[in-house]
Amino acid sequence: MPPSPPDVRRMLRDVGLVLGVPLLALAGLVTWGWQRFEGYDAEPARQPLAEVAARRDQVRDAYWYQLRILAPEGWVLAPNTTPFLVIEERPVSSSSWAARMAFLPLDSAAIARFDAAGAGCGLAEGRCWTERVGSHTVLCRRNSGQPDPDLDWTPHLECQVRDLTARIAINAPQGPTLELLDIFRAAVARTDSAPPTAP
Repeated sequence: MPPSPPDVRRMLRDVGLVLGVPLLALAGLVTWGWQRFEGYDAEPARQPLAEVAARRDQVRDAYWYQLRILAPEGWVLAPNTTPFLVIEERPVSSSSWAARMAFLPLDSAAIARFDAAGAGCGLAEGRCWTERVGSHTVLCRRNSGQPDPDLDWTPHLECQVRDLTARIAINAPQGPTLELLDIFRAAVARTDSAPPTAP
Protein backbone atom coordinates (compact mmCIF):
# COMPACT_ATOMS: atom_id res chain seq x y z
CA MET A 1 0.00 0.00 0.00
CA PRO A 2 1.57 3.39 -1.02
CA PRO A 3 2.23 5.95 1.76
CA SER A 4 -0.48 8.53 2.33
CA PRO A 5 0.20 12.20 1.43
CA PRO A 6 0.69 13.28 5.10
CA ASP A 7 3.27 10.47 5.55
CA VAL A 8 5.08 11.57 2.38
CA ARG A 9 5.15 15.17 3.56
CA ARG A 10 6.51 14.10 6.96
CA MET A 11 9.15 11.92 5.31
CA LEU A 12 10.23 14.75 2.97
CA ARG A 13 10.41 17.16 5.92
CA ASP A 14 12.58 14.73 7.89
CA VAL A 15 14.87 14.10 4.90
CA GLY A 16 15.10 17.86 4.35
CA LEU A 17 16.11 18.41 7.98
CA VAL A 18 18.58 15.53 8.01
CA LEU A 19 20.27 16.65 4.79
CA GLY A 20 19.54 20.39 4.80
CA VAL A 21 21.07 21.41 8.13
CA PRO A 22 24.46 19.78 7.47
CA LEU A 23 24.49 21.20 3.92
CA LEU A 24 23.79 24.70 5.24
CA ALA A 25 26.55 24.30 7.83
CA LEU A 26 28.94 23.09 5.12
CA ALA A 27 28.03 26.04 2.88
CA GLY A 28 28.68 28.44 5.76
CA LEU A 29 32.03 26.81 6.50
CA VAL A 30 33.08 26.96 2.83
CA THR A 31 32.06 30.64 2.63
CA TRP A 32 33.96 31.48 5.84
CA GLY A 33 37.05 29.61 4.62
CA TRP A 34 36.95 31.30 1.23
CA GLN A 35 36.70 34.75 2.83
CA ARG A 36 39.68 33.93 5.06
CA PHE A 37 41.64 32.71 2.04
CA GLU A 38 40.81 35.83 0.03
CA GLY A 39 41.60 38.05 3.03
CA TYR A 40 45.00 36.44 3.45
CA ASP A 41 45.93 37.15 -0.17
CA ALA A 42 44.57 40.70 -0.10
CA GLU A 43 45.97 41.67 3.31
CA PRO A 44 48.12 44.64 2.20
CA ALA A 45 45.12 46.15 0.41
CA ARG A 46 43.07 45.93 3.60
CA GLN A 47 45.52 48.05 5.58
CA PRO A 48 44.55 51.69 5.97
CA LEU A 49 45.86 53.70 3.02
CA ALA A 50 47.73 56.11 5.30
CA GLU A 51 49.68 53.20 6.77
CA VAL A 52 50.48 51.80 3.33
CA ALA A 53 51.72 55.26 2.29
CA ALA A 54 53.78 55.62 5.48
CA ARG A 55 55.50 52.30 4.84
CA ARG A 56 56.15 53.28 1.23
CA ASP A 57 57.51 56.75 2.12
CA GLN A 58 59.73 55.51 4.99
CA VAL A 59 59.44 58.77 7.01
CA ARG A 60 61.57 58.45 10.15
CA ASP A 61 61.96 62.08 11.27
CA ALA A 62 59.03 64.50 11.64
CA TYR A 63 57.55 67.10 13.96
CA TRP A 64 54.21 66.96 15.71
CA TYR A 65 53.87 70.48 17.14
CA GLN A 66 56.91 70.92 19.42
CA LEU A 67 57.76 67.21 19.57
CA ARG A 68 60.44 66.01 17.18
CA ILE A 69 59.73 62.33 16.65
CA LEU A 70 62.48 60.04 15.38
CA ALA A 71 61.54 56.51 14.38
CA PRO A 72 64.26 53.87 14.80
CA GLU A 73 64.71 50.86 12.53
CA GLY A 74 61.51 48.81 12.34
CA TRP A 75 59.18 51.82 12.74
CA VAL A 76 57.85 54.48 10.37
CA LEU A 77 55.93 57.71 10.88
CA ALA A 78 52.60 58.69 9.34
CA PRO A 79 52.88 62.46 9.93
CA ASN A 80 50.13 63.49 7.50
CA THR A 81 47.40 61.54 9.27
CA THR A 82 45.05 62.58 12.03
CA PRO A 83 46.19 61.49 14.49
CA PHE A 84 49.95 61.47 13.84
CA LEU A 85 51.01 57.80 13.99
CA VAL A 86 54.11 55.74 14.65
CA ILE A 87 53.57 52.27 13.17
CA GLU A 88 55.48 49.06 12.61
CA GLU A 89 57.36 49.06 9.34
CA ARG A 90 56.57 45.39 8.80
CA PRO A 91 53.73 44.05 10.96
CA VAL A 92 54.66 40.71 12.49
CA SER A 93 51.12 39.32 12.39
CA SER A 94 49.44 38.19 9.18
CA SER A 95 46.48 40.50 9.79
CA SER A 96 46.20 44.16 8.86
CA TRP A 97 46.67 45.13 12.50
CA ALA A 98 50.06 46.58 13.42
CA ALA A 99 51.54 47.92 16.64
CA ARG A 100 50.90 51.65 16.71
CA MET A 101 51.20 54.82 18.76
CA ALA A 102 49.08 57.92 18.15
CA PHE A 103 50.07 61.45 19.19
CA LEU A 104 47.01 63.47 20.18
CA PRO A 105 46.33 66.95 21.58
CA LEU A 106 45.43 66.98 25.26
CA ASP A 107 42.08 68.64 25.96
CA SER A 108 39.88 68.82 29.06
CA ALA A 109 37.74 65.85 27.96
CA ALA A 110 40.82 63.63 27.58
CA ILE A 111 42.09 64.74 31.00
CA ALA A 112 38.70 63.96 32.58
CA ARG A 113 38.60 60.47 31.00
CA PHE A 114 42.19 59.83 32.07
CA ASP A 115 41.56 60.95 35.65
CA ALA A 116 38.36 58.87 35.86
CA ALA A 117 40.30 55.79 34.72
CA GLY A 118 42.81 56.57 37.47
CA ALA A 119 40.24 55.49 40.05
CA GLY A 120 41.12 51.90 39.14
CA CYS A 121 44.87 52.35 39.61
CA GLY A 122 44.91 50.35 42.83
CA LEU A 123 43.29 47.31 41.20
CA ALA A 124 46.55 46.00 39.75
CA GLU A 125 50.22 46.71 40.32
CA GLY A 126 51.83 48.60 37.45
CA ARG A 127 48.52 49.77 36.03
CA CYS A 128 49.35 53.46 36.57
CA TRP A 129 52.64 55.26 36.98
CA THR A 130 54.28 58.68 36.87
CA GLU A 131 57.78 59.38 35.60
CA ARG A 132 60.03 62.36 34.96
CA VAL A 133 61.35 62.88 31.45
CA GLY A 134 63.69 65.85 31.44
CA SER A 135 61.74 68.69 33.05
CA HIS A 136 58.36 67.10 32.25
CA THR A 137 56.04 64.84 34.24
CA VAL A 138 54.60 61.93 32.27
CA LEU A 139 51.44 60.24 33.59
CA CYS A 140 50.64 56.77 32.23
CA ARG A 141 47.63 54.46 32.65
CA ARG A 142 47.03 51.00 31.29
CA ASN A 143 43.63 50.97 29.65
CA SER A 144 41.21 48.11 30.25
CA GLY A 145 39.49 48.11 26.87
CA GLN A 146 38.11 51.63 27.19
CA PRO A 147 37.60 53.17 23.72
CA ASP A 148 38.99 56.58 22.83
CA PRO A 149 36.57 58.81 20.87
CA ASP A 150 39.50 60.28 18.90
CA LEU A 151 40.64 56.89 17.58
CA ASP A 152 39.14 54.13 15.47
CA TRP A 153 41.00 51.51 17.54
CA THR A 154 41.13 50.85 21.27
CA PRO A 155 44.40 51.73 23.01
CA HIS A 156 45.72 49.61 25.85
CA LEU A 157 48.02 52.34 27.20
CA GLU A 158 47.74 56.12 27.39
CA CYS A 159 50.29 58.66 28.60
CA GLN A 160 49.89 62.41 29.08
CA VAL A 161 52.31 65.31 29.39
CA ARG A 162 50.08 68.09 30.65
CA ASP A 163 52.56 70.96 30.43
CA LEU A 164 53.03 70.12 26.73
CA THR A 165 49.26 69.53 26.24
CA ALA A 166 50.12 66.27 24.51
CA ARG A 167 49.12 62.66 24.95
CA ILE A 168 49.81 59.33 23.31
CA ALA A 169 47.77 56.19 22.90
CA ILE A 170 49.41 52.81 22.24
CA ASN A 171 48.03 49.53 21.01
CA ALA A 172 50.78 46.92 20.79
CA PRO A 173 52.10 43.76 22.44
CA GLN A 174 54.49 44.18 25.40
CA GLY A 175 57.79 44.30 23.45
CA PRO A 176 56.70 46.89 20.88
CA THR A 177 54.98 48.88 23.64
CA LEU A 178 58.33 49.38 25.38
CA GLU A 179 59.92 50.49 22.09
CA LEU A 180 57.08 52.96 21.45
CA LEU A 181 57.40 54.36 24.97
CA ASP A 182 61.12 54.94 24.33
CA ILE A 183 60.29 56.84 21.11
CA PHE A 184 57.81 58.98 23.08
CA ARG A 185 60.20 59.63 25.98
CA ALA A 186 62.95 60.71 23.58
CA ALA A 187 60.55 63.13 21.83
CA VAL A 188 59.49 64.63 25.18
CA ALA A 189 63.11 64.95 26.36
CA ARG A 190 64.06 66.85 23.19
CA THR A 191 61.55 69.62 24.02
CA ASP A 192 63.80 70.82 26.85
CA SER A 193 66.10 72.27 24.19
CA ALA A 194 63.26 73.79 22.11
CA PRO A 195 60.64 76.41 23.04
CA PRO A 196 57.21 74.81 23.66
CA THR A 197 54.23 75.51 21.42
CA ALA A 198 50.74 74.31 22.24
CA PRO A 199 49.08 71.77 19.89
